[in-house]
Amino acid sequence: MQTTEKTASAACRYTKLGLSLHDLGNAMEAVACFKKAIEIKPSASEAICGLGDVFLGEDKKAEAISCYQHAVEINPKNTHAFNQMGLALEKQGKTELAIICFRKALKIDAGLPEVHCNLGNALNTLGKKGEAVACYLFALEIEPECAQAHRQLKTSPIN
Repeated sequence: MQTTEKTASAACRYTKLGLSLHDLGNAMEAVACFKKAIEIKPSASEAICGLGDVFLGEDKKAEAISCYQHAVEINPKNTHAFNQMGLALEKQGKTELAIICFRKALKIDAGLPEVHCNLGNALNTLGKKGEAVACYLFALEIEPECAQAHRQLKTSPIN
């Protein structure tokens, strides 16, 4: 195995460990793993997104957005980064910018029901109920059991 393959493999292992730790609720340890992966391979966009996810979970929206922007610079087709950046922007009250991010993610991959729901939520926030409903219905076309879409259709006032 060549050195670059070993480096990539080590970064991948740290990223996977960080993702597992984050799933288990061990944010500090996850951050350490993501930072190690990024130190080994600065272009490790999955680790950068993982770091952003931890920041977003800690309500550090600006830090999270910075991570997602960096991940998109590395990989302009990173749907996870666009979706999460949209969520972070929406939490900052920047709904129009969030919508742009959700739409960029869907332009890359239209088959992401969660992103359709997130776009629907943002549109709903702006009072665009009809467009929001269309997003939820499209999410259900992709994934008929999409709980988020079902929940939004039941709880959102549609006028």
